[in-house]
Amino acid sequence: MFKVGVLLLVFTKIDCEPFGAGGASEFHIPSEKEQSVFDQMKETLWDGTSGLEGLMCYQLELLKGPRKVEVKTEVAGGENLLFKIWTTSRKTPMLYMKVSQELPTEPPIEVLFLETQPPQ
Repeated sequence: MFKVGVLLLVFTKIDCEPFGAGGASEFHIPSEKEQSVFDQMKETLWDGTSGLEGLMCYQLELLKGPRKVEVKTEVAGGENLLFKIWTTSRKTPMLYMKVSQELPTEPPIEVLFLETQPPQ
């Protein structure tokens, strides 16, 4: 089961804190599987099935169209993916979306947060 978090915070300086307590990779270009998860999560945000409450229209607009995306992975009680998403907005130049999939890896996927800074 995937759990997706969408965290939206506004910032201009990127501070890459360690992602979780377990061993995490560095940010990298998504693999086909990781890109597929990102695309699926973006779709759940747009169609309202993500389960995430309080999303503003402008937050969804920032995800519209093709975006430069990098991902960081961590395995700790499941697979966690932290997507770094560049936007075209000067006010909100970047978003972070956290996706979590419990083991064994089976859908459904759930959005956890969408923010402009990485989770602490």
